[in-house]
Amino acid sequence: MRKLSLLFTLLISTVLMLAQEVRPVKNVIVMIPDGTSVGVYSASRWYKFYNKMGDRLHIDPFFTGTVTTHSSNAPIGDSAPTGSAYATGVLQKTSNVAIYP
Repeated sequence: MRKLSLLFTLLISTVLMLAQEVRPVKNVIVMIPDGTSVGVYSASRWYKFYNKMGDRLHIDPFFTGTVTTHSSNAPIGDSAPTGSAYATGVLQKTSNVAIYP
């Protein structure tokens, strides 16, 4: 009898989980900090920890990642052409902003 009630409970909970409506994502916010590396975040955490302000940053709960970027004519990209490349999908020359080289 216990096995049957456990099976029934699992079945009901599975049906309830699957019955939840999946809502489409309305907005996505992309934050691109300029000139920030993983070391900057680590130094910030250490500073907060040793000054007894906690050990987590407000950005920690969010999904993060790193990307290596460059301009079409330089190995290191400036802020404006790199941001334009993110927005348009086309590499930009250094000093160009959102124009096709």
